[in-house]
Amino acid sequence: MKIRIKKAYFFIPAVYILILLGLVALQFATTQRFSDARQGLSLSGRRELHTDMERAPIRELQLSYRGIVFPFSSENPLTIRDTENTERQLALIGYTPLDNGFEVHFSEDISVQFAVVGDELNELAVQPFLPQDPAPASELFLPYQFASGASGSLDSSGVFEVNHNGRGFYLAAPPRARVNEQERRIELPGDVDLQTVRYFPAPVEVESVTERFFQDGEFEISSQAYLAARNAYIDTAYRGWGDTRFNGGSGTWSRLGATPTFDERILTAYLAEAWYRNDYTGAFNNMRRAADQHPNEVGLLSSPFLGDLNTVRARFLEADSARASELLRRVRNNDVGVFRTPDILQFARDRAGSELLQGLMAMADRIDPRELDMPTAIGVFRAAIESRDLGLGMATPMSRFFSIAEEQILPEIIRVEEGFFLRTGTGQIELEHSVRAGVLLNKLGEIQDNAVLRRAGRNLVSSALSLADQEGFLPRVLLVRSNELHGSEGVLGPEALYEDIHENPNYPYFISLHDELGPGSWLYTIADFDPVEQVQNETRFTVRYPRNRTHYIIMQGIDPFAEMELFGQVWRNDPFFESYIKGRNYVASSRTLLIKYNDNSVERDIIIRYN
Repeated sequence: MKIRIKKAYFFIPAVYILILLGLVALQFATTQRFSDARQGLSLSGRRELHTDMERAPIRELQLSYRGIVFPFSSENPLTIRDTENTERQLALIGYTPLDNGFEVHFSEDISVQFAVVGDELNELAVQPFLPQDPAPASELFLPYQFASGASGSLDSSGVFEVNHNGRGFYLAAPPRARVNEQERRIELPGDVDLQTVRYFPAPVEVESVTERFFQDGEFEISSQAYLAARNAYIDTAYRGWGDTRFNGGSGTWSRLGATPTFDERILTAYLAEAWYRNDYTGAFNNMRRAADQHPNEVGLLSSPFLGDLNTVRARFLEADSARASELLRRVRNNDVGVFRTPDILQFARDRAGSELLQGLMAMADRIDPRELDMPTAIGVFRAAIESRDLGLGMATPMSRFFSIAEEQILPEIIRVEEGFFLRTGTGQIELEHSVRAGVLLNKLGEIQDNAVLRRAGRNLVSSALSLADQEGFLPRVLLVRSNELHGSEGVLGPEALYEDIHENPNYPYFISLHDELGPGSWLYTIADFDPVEQVQNETRFTVRYPRNRTHYIIMQGIDPFAEMELFGQVWRNDPFFESYIKGRNYVASSRTLLIKYNDNSVERDIIIRYN
């Protein structure tokens, strides 16, 4: 039996197909494809038909280079996240050809430059340019894809390797940025003036220098030479802070490639050095005037020099609470990057409450050091060394992270003509981390009497500081290929390194009173304190200081007391104590004792007597 199918059954679907094809054709009839190329970097896209094609709106654009593709369209937008955590997509405006690449322009006066660079013109450098006004960005999300025949993945060491037709390439994100594999985007911080994403051929593996150079004494740096290198660098920084970089009229310091700014770190480091060098009076007067021009930018850090303790008390209590909440949130989210925070364990124990400390120690117990990126590994290593002074069972569980020195840090030290440096990412050296790692290696080497760690650490520090200019500025990032420096990026001021490299006993520091007075008890000072003595119903602090030189002391977590002996006599409480040459104020509601100290002596006891 034959079944006869009506022709109409074929006709209707065919009509629909023709309509769809017509719509597609109509779309492309209203757009025009275009392409261009520079030094192997290909650009292609589609723009709308227009009587003036130079002004025709561009619908999509993509840049391709050796297996990596950066697409821009409504489906793959360049996205910005502002400081209010709101994301918005940027409109594609156009592009400008360059001799060695292209600059792509977006709305909000944002652009991204793609350039083929390097001695052999075999590296792609991608640089975003963001305006600082009106609203600074928190993050910028740059989309990427792989070309046909290419694939890529992030390995356990943080290296993103791309394979393109049998050739290997590295996609290197700048410091604080990361390659997000799941979202196929590179996430960049929005507060960095200059940063570059780099895509380059995978280099020949560089051997670790540990076995070759640090086992014997060929590159030995004595304690005296190591101290001299740091002191020479600090001398350079000190001259800049007090003279060549300082503008007394505005109370600001110059910065290479950036606008002058007030910086409490500089003020504090400069006053600490001036105090130590007995060059204090003139330095204090200049810094006092600078601080008065920027009253909202000074706080706890500089308070042992500048005072204003009643205001500082309210600010640090509020700031500590906010900081503790943020750190606890990160711990609950299992963010191991929290260990990059300086003095994290001391802060948690003495200023944040038990929940944060317990969370940090529980997180530390779960950490596998082999899975950490280098900056985080250095942070965990620093916390392990600092834990030795904190007691309460912290030193023992944290001591396992001493292995980071030999298993994570030493293998990443390379030697170039300029010295020894620590690779902190693919093809790059962040000098701040290289110096910090060097300081920590030297400390652990002295603790363990390990000559290899000492040599490695001292060479890292000395090599970095040798690159300083006449005001102490260093490159923020060194770019390295194989065993050669390939360039640099950004600027690092000496104020960013001072806390790591100084041994100044007059730089403000915390003394924990946890074991003597209980949780939440500490003091903050620049003076020299002996260990606290507790005898019957009194607590005694012995303090040493220069004669007749004013400084300030904050004691937190002090229970209400009957009387206090200060300057050799019982001293009454006075909320207006800073109006006088010396005095004290106790705030019972926050258990805070504030002292303005000046005495015609060099050593006295501070005695607190209870009922």
